[in-house]
Amino acid sequence: MARRLRVGVLELLAYTVASEWAWLPGVAGFKRQFASIMPQAVSAWARQMGHRVTYATWYGQADPVSLLPDDLDVVLVATSTQGSALAYALARVFRTRGVRSVIGGPHAACYPQDCARFFDVTVTQCDRALLADLLAGDAPRGSILASAQPPSDIPSVEDRLPEIAVSAFTRGRPGIASIIPLYASTGCPYDCGFCTDWDSTYVQRPREALAADLAFVAARFPGTLLGFHDPNFGIRLDETLDVLETVPPDRRSRYLMQCSMGLLTPARQRRLAQTGCLYVAPGIESWTGFGRKLRMGGAAGADLVGPLAEAFTALRQHVRGLQANFVLGLETDEGDAPFALTRDFLERVPFVWPNINIATPYGGTPLHADLARQGRLLRAMPLALHCSPYLAMLPRHYDAPEFYARLVALMEASVALPITLRRLVLCDPAAVRLARISQTVAVRRDIAEMRIIRDLLKDDVAMRDFHAGRSAELPPYYRQQLVLRLGRYGGPLAARDLVPAQEAPPPARRHAASRRAA
Repeated sequence: MARRLRVGVLELLAYTVASEWAWLPGVAGFKRQFASIMPQAVSAWARQMGHRVTYATWYGQADPVSLLPDDLDVVLVATSTQGSALAYALARVFRTRGVRSVIGGPHAACYPQDCARFFDVTVTQCDRALLADLLAGDAPRGSILASAQPPSDIPSVEDRLPEIAVSAFTRGRPGIASIIPLYASTGCPYDCGFCTDWDSTYVQRPREALAADLAFVAARFPGTLLGFHDPNFGIRLDETLDVLETVPPDRRSRYLMQCSMGLLTPARQRRLAQTGCLYVAPGIESWTGFGRKLRMGGAAGADLVGPLAEAFTALRQHVRGLQANFVLGLETDEGDAPFALTRDFLERVPFVWPNINIATPYGGTPLHADLARQGRLLRAMPLALHCSPYLAMLPRHYDAPEFYARLVALMEASVALPITLRRLVLCDPAAVRLARISQTVAVRRDIAEMRIIRDLLKDDVAMRDFHAGRSAELPPYYRQQLVLRLGRYGGPLAARDLVPAQEAPPPARRHAASRRAA
């Protein structure tokens, strides 16, 4: 019989030890609801294999190491790229304790070679068979592993209930803002060059599996919010809505999802209302690209703003919580038009929350490959700063001072007092209002930092040279930000540790089905 291990599973939801969420009552509880499904799946699989498992999410509530036992054999860490510096520091801490360290999640998938500098094993894609062999100790230190296929047997809500109770519930019961995460599908058929799902395989979850999850929640936790983590919930929307309609109306849970706007026909919008959809986050991305996802008859630029505002207005008749996702600084963006059009859109539909991001060249994407080939990556920028409000590349049509000046003006307009008051008076559900408050707090913090970067780009030659690609020396401001983020965990990392290994990684070793019983 395989040895029974003491396993820790830790997901980093925050990325700064002095958490920006911890000080505001209620907002930390909102942040913790962003827990991912795959770390929960890994925890459930390991528990089913007979190991002693401790699962935790860290959102700034305590010392992250204190969330796990002191006597672990293996720790599995999941993080986005924003949390990579903290993850690396934790790997060093666990190594000093003799704990074998494994990293997975979005950052490992994007930057496996960089992860391999710190973690014993890096997993870019995981299924149950790979986990069984990994816990058996088959992978040598420095391994980069991937399952042969995306996981097809993700544990059900019932199987993940111990993890969901830790991540989303309070004292074992769901609260008003608790969100139970689940999938209706995985992967995405679109190939947006900036997106980490650009080459994923779309797979609809079996109808009976989704129906079982919905029935379990309806029986045990009726009315608790559901969060669908599908990259695009609407690809086979009618079939998914058929399953949602199997739950009796008086026991249905409201749910949140993201979906391409072009898939939301009037008939489907009515079905969203009938099945309890509370929040939709369609991606607009760019005013000049990705039009096939919007299905607006080829309209672009200024011609797109009016029809899109009308579409969101019609959707609001059925779904109260709406978000539009924008990415600025993409290859087709030029001049003030992307910023001005976004401002115009927000004025027309203040009830739509604008999720405005800076284009980020995540590893493994076509955008990253193109920028690397053209010499337009800021290679000294630490990966933990590859996210808004930071610019990690040389935009095609902007210099950095110009880009930040326009971005700051847009972000200020998005949370200015007049539009904020227009949002506050909306008669929306409590969960939507809480989300807007939390989002406004986060945006205002980002704006404060964007202003600093904007002003440094005006006055600091070293900062301008770095963002123009004339210098590979990381500006002091960015080093200071990482010091503040890491707090006492900055000690295990030297300056050279924060210079990314961005060269093309070797192919991950694909994992064959295990011969060992799991």
